[in-house]
Amino acid sequence: MARVFTSSFVQNLQSNLSTSLATNINHITQLISLDTVKQDYFQLLIFNEASDNPPQLVYGALENLKTKYHINPEDFLSPDKEFKTVDPNFCPLNIENVHEWSNIYLLFQARKLSRMIAHTWLNHQKDNLTKKRVDLVKEILRLPNLKYEIYWLYKPDKEPENIKETQLARNLSEEEDKKLTSWLIKPEHINYDKIALALLLCGQAYYKDGNDKLTQIWTPIASIYELIYLYGIEVSWDTFYGVIEEISNIGGKQKFPANQIKIPYPPRPSEFNLSQADIETWAEAKYHYDPCDPHVQYPFYPARDTEDWKNKKLNCVYPPFPYIPLSTL
Repeated sequence: MARVFTSSFVQNLQSNLSTSLATNINHITQLISLDTVKQDYFQLLIFNEASDNPPQLVYGALENLKTKYHINPEDFLSPDKEFKTVDPNFCPLNIENVHEWSNIYLLFQARKLSRMIAHTWLNHQKDNLTKKRVDLVKEILRLPNLKYEIYWLYKPDKEPENIKETQLARNLSEEEDKKLTSWLIKPEHINYDKIALALLLCGQAYYKDGNDKLTQIWTPIASIYELIYLYGIEVSWDTFYGVIEEISNIGGKQKFPANQIKIPYPPRPSEFNLSQADIETWAEAKYHYDPCDPHVQYPFYPARDTEDWKNKKLNCVYPPFPYIPLSTL
């Protein structure tokens, strides 16, 4: 059954958080302990400012990637960092409110994805780094299957080695025997053709500046677990609403991912239909009220210690302006 993320659908879900959407909470809350996956293999997509070559898709053991590129794996593995998931003070996850929590999580993802798209519609960014990051988001959304070169990081004190598909297959086979490839989007996976988009959404896409410093292109909207087991993704350039539907496999062995999502990325409307000021207001909207800033607009959560907070009534989930795309993951 397909679900279309129109504002009325989202508004209905916002008003009925206890509704079950048949979401398996184990999939959503899958935690990855850094201590247990240090030797497991992960993928990074790296855009290099100093090179005209395609981005590098780098495979490597997590500990080696961390050492080589001076990244913090918690930036994409820790689900409670930087408001990547539901505020536990608003709705702690427990067996009694599992449906409420999962629906808030779904709506939170919708909000984050909508705001990311809004950023790509702004004419001016606040600084050069933000502009570069947003330009890369635009490039990936326009060409989710963009070309890349495959690299394998054998040792953290060496440069990664550019390899062919045949060598990649051999390397993956060796590491699969050691059960170290659970967190990879593999060539046979439905999302491999759009791996640039998948790694962007789960925070494993980076930008390397002229000083070889890596910066995460965007804060994660989903986890790598979700992009492997829950969602196949594609981009639609002719709609303003996302669509999610189950991938049917009647009578066959269960395959992953379980659902297919179309992320909307239509052309930006004219200034007459949607002003830059309105786009910026939504793109920069905060998740929480700030008692020190009376000008906060459209926060996701209600003000703390109010009746709406106690009753888990979300404040603003979908864009208050027409034409800004609405989707989820």
